Amino acid sequence: MINKRIVTFTFLIILTTIVTSCVNCSRSARSKLRNTDENHQIHNTNREKKEVKKQTVNNLPSLFQKLQKSVFMIYGVDSHNEIIQGSGFVIDKSGICITNYHVLKNLNKCKIKLYDGKTYHITEIIQASNQEALDYVIFKINTTFNHSLEISKQNSQIGDDVFAIGSPRGLENTLTKGAISQFRNNKYIQIDATIDHGSSGGPLFNMKGEVIGITTSGIEGSDLNFAIDISKVPIKNIFREKKEKLNITFDNHTSTTGQIIHHSFYTLSYVEKYEQPEWVAYKLIPQYLVKKVERRNRFKIDRAVKTGSATLTDYKGSGYDRGHLAPAGAMSFSSVAMEDSFYMSNMSPQVPGFNRGIWKSLESKVRYWTSSSDSLYVVSGPILKNISKTIGENKVGVPNYYYKVIVKFKNNKTQACAFLLPNKKSNKKLNDYLCTIDEIEELSGIDFNVNFPNSLENELEKKYDFF
Repeated sequence: MINKRIVTFTFLIILTTIVTSCVNCSRSARSKLRNTDENHQIHNTNREKKEVKKQTVNNLPSLFQKLQKSVFMIYGVDSHNEIIQGSGFVIDKSGICITNYHVLKNLNKCKIKLYDGKTYHITEIIQASNQEALDYVIFKINTTFNHSLEISKQNSQIGDDVFAIGSPRGLENTLTKGAISQFRNNKYIQIDATIDHGSSGGPLFNMKGEVIGITTSGIEGSDLNFAIDISKVPIKNIFREKKEKLNITFDNHTSTTGQIIHHSFYTLSYVEKYEQPEWVAYKLIPQYLVKKVERRNRFKIDRAVKTGSATLTDYKGSGYDRGHLAPAGAMSFSSVAMEDSFYMSNMSPQVPGFNRGIWKSLESKVRYWTSSSDSLYVVSGPILKNISKTIGENKVGVPNYYYKVIVKFKNNKTQACAFLLPNKKSNKKLNDYLCTIDEIEELSGIDFNVNFPNSLENELEKKYDFF
């Protein structure tokens, strides 16, 4: 009797389970029927994504051919004549480019070599961040382009495929491919795409061909390589500032000789007849006031001067100082800038009491004005007229007067002033030597600020503001 009850009870449980399973099966079937269209849509969407990804990968050769035109190799020698090489790329058709700060930091006489073999040089340093910060420098070169790289506006993710173009060990425009493996310190993109010596400063792309980073370093013997997140670099601000402050360069003045020489942080127009420049132009921004290197009195011949520059022996025993026109005191933010400031092409014979007195005071005043401005553009030079005295074997002319032309930018406002000082010791105040830019132009025969709109140029040059 007990066994029959057990059997009956067991049968009921099994029957109930079967019925329940059938009901669930039916519900599942109905649910599947309802979701058939949706499943097909999801399947199709995933298939489309795979096809797009496949198409992007297959398109990499044509992407490379297009993008490599805006990537270049940077090369030169440091102060010890050791070859340094890196990469960089174009971010604006006007000739604005970007690379790592550490690539340019110790470079001397650097050149920019494009994919077609043409070489150019840097005419202006627009903004720099030291290696401890974001390790980038934005600069302008002496050409324009009909192409530039597009900066990505979207956030990247771990696992995204990426590729880089650079010149590892001098092998120009080499493509490497990998994926994002992590993000570090809110500024670095960790990748497994190879970054070797010479690749630093090149672009890191997403698979759309948009720049997402600046390749910067790698750990040898591993797949751990890094790029600076391009979204952390204030590129938009720089373009906005340049638009607001006019697109001026160091070539903003006429040259009576046509021998214009570009160094990393200043440009000059050289006059062979008097073995010195008629003008030296440089830019100052508040960031440049942070002293990073000490003065080094390493005066040297400037081999960029085709006719040959003055020499140290020209000044030896002359009784005149080798007076800086682009001052060493304004170049202490960079070892390259400091080294370049001691080219003999940047020197002019100055009376010691003048060079170490009122001229030095004016240089300090200019740096003081820089601290309260967005930027200053400065042109210094001698008045190369009515010169009766020369020094040295190369007959370096001794000027009677020196000038400084200064244009200040602050909050969309532009001001200008000029100084004309006699080459002798003076106890007068700087205000006593204030004059208009027009007066300097008349004395020197040089037209300053030629790239300014005529109305602005005329307004700035006929009056002066003591900042």
